[in-house]
Amino acid sequence: MIKDFLKFIEYYGKNKKLKMTFFLLISIIAGGLEFIGIGLIYPFLIMIINPKSLLSNIYYQKFIQITGFDDFFINTVILGFLIVSMFIAKNIVMISCVYLQNKFVIDWKSDINKMFMKYYLNAPYKKLLENNNSEKIYNTTVLSSQTLETFVLRTLVFITNVVIVSIILTLLLIKYTLIAIFTTIAVILCMIFLNKFFKRKTEILAPKMLEYSLKNNNQIIENIKNLKDIRIFGAESYFLNKFEKIQRENNRVIFKNAFYAGIPPYIVEIILVLALIVLAGFITYKNIGETSRIIASYGVILAVILRIAPSLNRIQVALNHMNSSKDMLKRINKEYEKYKFDKIQIKKYRDEKLEYSDKLMFKDVSFKYVENKEVIKNVTFDIKKGEFVGIVGLSGAGKTTIADMLTGILPPDSGEIFVDETRITNENIYQYRHLIGYVPQEMNILDDTYKNNVAWGRGYYDIDEAEVEESLRQAQLYDFVQENGGINSIIKGLSQGQKQRLLIARALYRNPEILIFDEATSALDVETENEITQMLKKLKEKNTIIAIAHRLRTVKECDKLIYLQKGEIIDIGTFEELKNKYKDFENLIKLSQI
Repeated sequence: MIKDFLKFIEYYGKNKKLKMTFFLLISIIAGGLEFIGIGLIYPFLIMIINPKSLLSNIYYQKFIQITGFDDFFINTVILGFLIVSMFIAKNIVMISCVYLQNKFVIDWKSDINKMFMKYYLNAPYKKLLENNNSEKIYNTTVLSSQTLETFVLRTLVFITNVVIVSIILTLLLIKYTLIAIFTTIAVILCMIFLNKFFKRKTEILAPKMLEYSLKNNNQIIENIKNLKDIRIFGAESYFLNKFEKIQRENNRVIFKNAFYAGIPPYIVEIILVLALIVLAGFITYKNIGETSRIIASYGVILAVILRIAPSLNRIQVALNHMNSSKDMLKRINKEYEKYKFDKIQIKKYRDEKLEYSDKLMFKDVSFKYVENKEVIKNVTFDIKKGEFVGIVGLSGAGKTTIADMLTGILPPDSGEIFVDETRITNENIYQYRHLIGYVPQEMNILDDTYKNNVAWGRGYYDIDEAEVEESLRQAQLYDFVQENGGINSIIKGLSQGQKQRLLIARALYRNPEILIFDEATSALDVETENEITQMLKKLKEKNTIIAIAHRLRTVKECDKLIYLQKGEIIDIGTFEELKNKYKDFENLIKLSQI
């Protein structure tokens, strides 16, 4: 566990070590104040019970010199005030420590979430496909939160209280050396046994907590994401029961963990009471006949027990939480080892485009998601500026992969992509993307204004409202927007076709030279699909248009079609040429009900 924690600090906390050292210093200061406060209790009680016994005491004489008073009552009041001041100062330090520790952990959690998000937004897209969206959401919400708030915060609490207890016990070791050594060893052995017992319990629960936490997260996402389909298919009871089952399992594990975490304080209390009785017995035996010393010693021991009892409880509870959340720590460490989140650099976009006057070309391009399994195989084609080109084929033909390569988010494993005579590389990929407007299959609409949806990703002061309105006009949505509150109104109740037009307006806002439609009409009815297709014919007058489609209505009017099967180009030709030439293509037409 210590090894995993040190790894965690190395991976995620390179600038946190100084602050953690600072918390150690605060703990020492708090322990020192506690040490002085408890240490002063002994002379304070002696001054109350038998003040004359202090007349020859060298330390009392020095105290009189410091205070300037030789009256026992006044000096007792001063000493009592010092004791109270020490405990008040100690508690102020500890309250500050708790505040700073919690703020430190929350800020650290934010830094880690930012690290995850920075990676997801900037890492190579192919690498991102190794994790599904549920895992990404889990990492940036539950995993980071549980690791920081359960393990890291509890570790800080553990260290703080160990330091304080150690300093307080030092007082006992100085004052009652042999007795204190014996009692301290006995208490430590009991605590070790207690920790081992509960460690076994929490070690069994730790992987289950991680497993059910992930399952619970995934089920919530699944239910929310599929609300429409659940309603349509009348599957509400099935998904509710599934959710309730996972909730029960998750809550059962959480309950057991909380139960085991709650037991130790009561056992620690019993151990401390026994230690108090043992210490009191030894001190009474050693100081028979010296009532004032016995009473003063009892006072010190009682103060020690009262002060370390809460700290020992916090230590044991912290250990239980650390044991139960150590699998979270291991998982977050593995995520770093796999992806190196903090190594990703944000590249700045240059607001300029590549020169595009002739054609876009794929030359012997191949791509694979996993080793030894190419999904695109030696593909070569060119798309001239101003053409309306369709990429067609059955599911699994490689159309979406081609679309992702056209947008530049998936670089080829071999082969080259050119714009005119310029080869697309990591150095000029952003200038290439400035050429592109992209309309995806999934209609991701922000719960925001029309303006912010069209000017996707632009800051408030960077949005050109005139360009937003012009993009809506080209997408044939401007009149509808005006009738529903204008571009600054919040979007409500759009049809599928209107959503599609909004996505087209978003693509057009960038003033692209190449428009890519990735199965963008697959969810539309025939009439709306036909309207979008006619719009594409108009957009062709100023844009190169590439339409990836499974249904062929959208691409019937294309200048040419690139026909794919199993990642290879079968042929390139017009709709009529391919229809007359290939039986499989004829089947595609029948499937499209043209």
